[in-house]
Amino acid sequence: MIFSFVVMEGKDERGQAKIGKSSQIAFIFILIGFIFQLFYIHFAAPSMEQIKRQYIFGWVLVFVVTVLVS
Repeated sequence: MIFSFVVMEGKDERGQAKIGKSSQIAFIFILIGFIFQLFYIHFAAPSMEQIKRQYIFGWVLVFVVTVLVS
């Protein structure tokens, strides 16, 4: 499904600009989330359930922001 979107939207300049912009924004959120997770795991000593919830929340945030921006 995602690959079909890339193939369909990436054919012209506008589509490639959308894909590029959303990729840049997603990368920033993934990088910030990764840094936050490192600090959180190091300093808070969370349980495995808290880590799972944090990962789910982080990925949902990345997907939602990417959809809203593009």
